[in-house]
Amino acid sequence: MTIAIGMLCHGGAILAVDGRATDLDGTVTRGRKLCVVNNAQGISFGIATAADNLNAAETVVREISTRIIGKAKTIKKWAQVERCIKEKMTEWARAYGQNPFPRTNLIAGITIAGQGTRLYFCEPPNTVLPNKDGYIAVGTGAAVTDPLFTAFFTPLFASSGPQYVCRGLCYLMYRAKKDNMYCGGPTDAVYLDTHKASAIWLNGNDFRDAESASFQLDLILQATTTAALTDAGPFLKNNASGIENLIVQCERLRETVFRAAGGKAIGK
Repeated sequence: MTIAIGMLCHGGAILAVDGRATDLDGTVTRGRKLCVVNNAQGISFGIATAADNLNAAETVVREISTRIIGKAKTIKKWAQVERCIKEKMTEWARAYGQNPFPRTNLIAGITIAGQGTRLYFCEPPNTVLPNKDGYIAVGTGAAVTDPLFTAFFTPLFASSGPQYVCRGLCYLMYRAKKDNMYCGGPTDAVYLDTHKASAIWLNGNDFRDAESASFQLDLILQATTTAALTDAGPFLKNNASGIENLIVQCERLRETVFRAAGGKAIGK
């Protein structure tokens, strides 16, 4: 189980997963852990996976997706979507009989035309919880990202635009990959646009560039802590001035523009 993150933003939500999959024998491969469906009868969604068995998780995600697509024409309420997810997870878990099914966590980001966008934490056999905080992380990397999110990105991030939220999400991804041995590989991400009720794959190169520049934020945070704990004296103003320069120079991260796979900047 590696890392998947969902974050609400003004006008929608971002879902992202890392690309590393580790087999039982320790072999590391490229994992596809994000399913995206765009505009199925007014419903668009993404389902991100963190699981012990990626093939088993992909199976239940496909079954959930097929059920939602098949019911899309009649879905008008959130409870109907929740029921689709719960029923398919229960059927999948029941198929294992007396054997324990693989540990599987899902983040479902769903937008319904005229209803808005929601994030759900899902866990077989039947846990489907709407998220009210606007942030969910699952997988082993969540132990890294949860306290960082609480410290640096609450409570105003959900009212911020998708460009800002993507930068924050990239920092969390960077730290998860840096601090947890199971997290790594390229990031796959989708933007759920509430206004258009669409699910748009995002350009992976933009996430790569922003993650590689996220060390700049670490430098700023470290310098700020040092300055704040320094005794009052001549070094305090010098340190504070140095922090200002670091913030101004944080251009690589701040100036990254996140685009749809087709090239258009999101939220513009």
